[in-house]
Amino acid sequence: MALHHASSGQVVALGTLDVQFDGGVKLLEADQVMYLAGGVPHGLHALEDTRLLMAVVLPASRTD
Repeated sequence: MALHHASSGQVVALGTLDVQFDGGVKLLEADQVMYLAGGVPHGLHALEDTRLLMAVVLPASRTD
């Protein structure tokens, strides 16, 4: 599972996946929502065919 750094945001899963962060793993199942704070390294591993909706929140001062 590759780790990523990102801005804060929400993840909604259609399927089942493991989310790795803070030295542990959390199971995210269909229709659950998870909030990840900005700058927290994390990784995702799909346990079955999975679709994700990720809403990323960028600070107003960023232009990318």
